[in-house]
Amino acid sequence: MRANLVGFGQERQGISPKNGKPYHFKPLYVTYKKHGVEGIVAKELTYGFLEMQEPHPVFTVGSSVDIDFDETGRMIGFEILTTPTTSTTPIPTKKATE
Repeated sequence: MRANLVGFGQERQGISPKNGKPYHFKPLYVTYKKHGVEGIVAKELTYGFLEMQEPHPVFTVGSSVDIDFDETGRMIGFEILTTPTTSTTPIPTKKATE
């Protein structure tokens, strides 16, 4: 599924007090087009660092992404297709005086 990354939450990691298993994830917020829907659809996804293969992507708001899911709906693939281009203007610096 192709989507646009419109936001992401704080990365969380630790060990579950219930079952003692480690967790490491980041919530992602994406928008995409869906057949039969006028406009766009928004969805929250969970990127599990422990389940996904390295190298992990650098998340940038505005990126176009390709996401693969298995038959149960779990994310099994995540690829950044394009990142937004921003025009950067150099910040003038003061010259050191001796």
